[in-house]
Amino acid sequence: MNSNKKNLEKIGFGKWVLKTVPPESLEQFDLARVIAVHKDSYTISNGEVDVLAELVGKLLFNASSPIDYPAVGDWVLANFYDENSFGIIH
Repeated sequence: MNSNKKNLEKIGFGKWVLKTVPPESLEQFDLARVIAVHKDSYTISNGEVDVLAELVGKLLFNASSPIDYPAVGDWVLANFYDENSFGIIH
């Protein structure tokens, strides 16, 4: 897990989150929490920074209804880019 656990705990991280995420995913992505939903983007937090993020194309293509998209409070796997100024949700 790339993100600092203490920072994640500030935004509600608990060990139960790890039970739902495959370990190999934590090697590739950071855990983040959705803190706001906008029309075509999200604000996510890793407990250290809040950044605007977009969904990876696969999520957009495979979604059959709005319930398939992340909502405020959801934990997501993400990559942070440009010195933690932008993110992609996987």
